[in-house]
Amino acid sequence: MIFQGVQQSIGPISLSSELDDTGILLAELPPYQRASVERTINARSLADAMAIVDRLRAGADAVVTETPATTPSPTPIPTPAATSTDGGDAG
Repeated sequence: MIFQGVQQSIGPISLSSELDDTGILLAELPPYQRASVERTINARSLADAMAIVDRLRAGADAVVTETPATTPSPTPIPTPAATSTDGGDAG
């Protein structure tokens, strides 16, 4: 989310408002960027905020591409059954 204003409230009145939903989930970010977002990233302008979002999105995309694809498990090969060699006549 991009917020405009100051991260404070005066009683029930918030001094910031939601400006844009970036669509980036915290879970998608690498740990260092997630921690930075949780601490709040200040921007000087909307253009600065959009540049920060672009960097965060690149970090989220990098996490997604680094996640290894699941590889199928090898199919077990059956071993031949042991043959009985008890030497007896079946007759």
